[in-house]
Amino acid sequence: MWDIHGLDGSAHRNLMLRAAGTSVILSLFFVVVYGGTNWFTAQRPSADVQTWYFPWELTITPYVPLLIVPYMSMDLFFFLATFLCRDELELRTFAKRVVFSILVAAAFFLLLPLKLDWPERPHAGGWFGDFVEQSCTTPFLMEYPHNLFPSLHIVLCLIVAETYVRHSRGSSGFSWVVGFS
Repeated sequence: MWDIHGLDGSAHRNLMLRAAGTSVILSLFFVVVYGGTNWFTAQRPSADVQTWYFPWELTITPYVPLLIVPYMSMDLFFFLATFLCRDELELRTFAKRVVFSILVAAAFFLLLPLKLDWPERPHAGGWFGDFVEQSCTTPFLMEYPHNLFPSLHIVLCLIVAETYVRHSRGSSGFSWVVGFS
């Protein structure tokens, strides 16, 4: 059930260990670079940091607290994507794409600093509202008011989605993720 690569025991174990290590390193790299560029931009004078939005965004775009769930699910998909890689070359290619994307985005974050200029988010009530508030303010989730362009979340989503699509065959391709055979 868990041997999705068709490798023998030791080769499969080595690839899975490399995938785990790569996931941890890429995740830490993301946190350091994304958090570091946000921190650096926050230290700049307000006059150096612009806002950029379309006026209709403030009036037409609704606030839907439930959308935090698919947004946050990207973290899990990102971490698990390396385990889909079938060999060292594919794993290195995936890692290089992610590192390149993070570095290019970081350059934009520093050269074109933008800050979020939305009205205060309305409070959602109940236990789910508390979950949303904690999710949007917890430092580890990296929802900061800077680092708006380009959307690194979308870039990483495309890289991860390409990996999942390439390794899936309909819904049965994802059965190993939830433990079904």
